[in-house]
Amino acid sequence: MNRRRVSAAFAVVLGLMLLTSIGLAQGNLGGLTGNLTDESGASVPEASITLRSQETNNVYTAAMTGEGAYAFRAVPPGTYRLEAERAGFKKFVLERVVILTATTSQLDISLKVGEVTESITVSESPIGLQTTSPEVSTVMQRQTLLDLPIQIGGSGATTAATGRRQPENFIFLTPGVVGIPWSKNINGSPDFTNEVLYEGVSAQLATTPGFLAQTSPPYEAVEEFKVQNTLFPAEFGRGLGVLNFTLRSGTNQFHGTLFEFFRNDKLDARAFFSATRPRIRYNEFGGSFGGPVWIPKLYDGKDRTFFNFNYAGLRNSPAPPSTLYSLPPAAFLRGDFSSYRDAAGNLIPIFDPATTLSDGSRTPFPGNVIPSDRFSQVARNLLPLIPNPERPGYFNNFLDRSFSRAKDTVWSMKVDQIITQNHRVSFSFWTSMTGAGPVGRNFLGRDTPLGFWFYGPVEGVNYRVNYDQTIRPNLLHHFGYGFTYSN
Repeated sequence: MNRRRVSAAFAVVLGLMLLTSIGLAQGNLGGLTGNLTDESGASVPEASITLRSQETNNVYTAAMTGEGAYAFRAVPPGTYRLEAERAGFKKFVLERVVILTATTSQLDISLKVGEVTESITVSESPIGLQTTSPEVSTVMQRQTLLDLPIQIGGSGATTAATGRRQPENFIFLTPGVVGIPWSKNINGSPDFTNEVLYEGVSAQLATTPGFLAQTSPPYEAVEEFKVQNTLFPAEFGRGLGVLNFTLRSGTNQFHGTLFEFFRNDKLDARAFFSATRPRIRYNEFGGSFGGPVWIPKLYDGKDRTFFNFNYAGLRNSPAPPSTLYSLPPAAFLRGDFSSYRDAAGNLIPIFDPATTLSDGSRTPFPGNVIPSDRFSQVARNLLPLIPNPERPGYFNNFLDRSFSRAKDTVWSMKVDQIITQNHRVSFSFWTSMTGAGPVGRNFLGRDTPLGFWFYGPVEGVNYRVNYDQTIRPNLLHHFGYGFTYSN
């Protein structure tokens, strides 16, 4: 029986964020903080410090204290150009500053005396270890997700959702995480006790928190994610460990990709227990396309409106698992255990339970054969369904023929709108559908339209809306809404 499970996450954060030397992130948004000094180490207050996105050209202004501390808050993950100016000092330019998901990094800036028309440019960010929080966490960035090998395919009880590439497979590269993608343990926590965030909003299902199989966006749609193991801020306190995903946004440049992952039995070796190579057909295909929204003669969204679209399809007919079951010999099914002997050749007696005496002793069946009239009606109905062994012996004598076919389709769209420098909104949507029908076979090789080998149709629908307003550098307003559905 299919059960409907609906979970909606709704969060509104409105308040003052007074400037301190350490700033916290909001949801999946990051930040940058530090101190501004001169060459002698003295504080330099009242400077102008900005971050400019290298992808969208959006500009963020830092809040500063009179002691020369600065902080950028609620900054979307991405790559930025940092500029710091003050009269009497050379302009400081850092070409590449990376803001990570739910991470506030620290970067101290030293200005050199000179004219503001002069500048000192640094090409790479010197940001190293995170020192602004005791949190133990790991960020997996997009290039890492694309470069590292990932297992594809699957067989037996592998669902379509796990046959498709899943970014959360990489969480097991982080310290303290064990298990399998849909049932993981972070620092010894029980199954399904982890908080899961997409775009800063919870994706928990009402009955199975931490379950991602039917709620994951396409693999290519994930820009990066962060595994927050322990000592994370209280705003992430709904789980024993947090998976925090940021989806990929469009930029001022059009970018697109096409891919296909292919596996076929013609390229595989024969499994150990199989007489022949079983049929395998694995195809995962799709692509992505993103950039500024541009409608000829109507609208040019450069520096303002961006989109990113992703699609992935999976058609998987995996091989049987090539494992062995233990089935009783045909004589045993008739009640004849006269050949039932141990390794030394001694007969193993089958005792008649109706002959049990007060001291617990019993009498074996004559000839070690159970009469057919002693079979229960349940046994009479069940025994004809058990096949004969294929191999000699009592154990590991029948080859498993179970498998489950997968037909999976998932696509996503993310749209970002920079209304003004101080107002921005983003909308994300993704949906997945796993195919229906008698898609599996049990260990006998028989079609199983219902039960453990049935995985369809399964549908997941997700929405995320985030609105951010910078009222002034030290006063921010954030609104987030999310809806997660899986049948």
